[in-house]
Amino acid sequence: FRTRQAVSKHLEAGARRVILTVPAKDELDATVVLGVNDDDLTPDVHIVSNASCTTNCLAPIAKILDDEFGIRRGVMTTVHAY
Repeated sequence: FRTRQAVSKHLEAGARRVILTVPAKDELDATVVLGVNDDDLTPDVHIVSNASCTTNCLAPIAKILDDEFGIRRGVMTTVHAY
């Protein structure tokens, strides 16, 4: 369930909203990281991704640094055990 087509089946079955806990493989209504862009959550958003665990770790800190000092460029590396 990482595409709009697959996730839409939940809406068709009666769900009012669907939240993915992984990055989507195609375009959804929104990808949101709480504390970073959660103002994108509006009443018309029905299918939302909460991005990835890596994004949820990096994005809030990057937002604070960018807001306070500005970030011109950045590199982030992640290592997974699989």
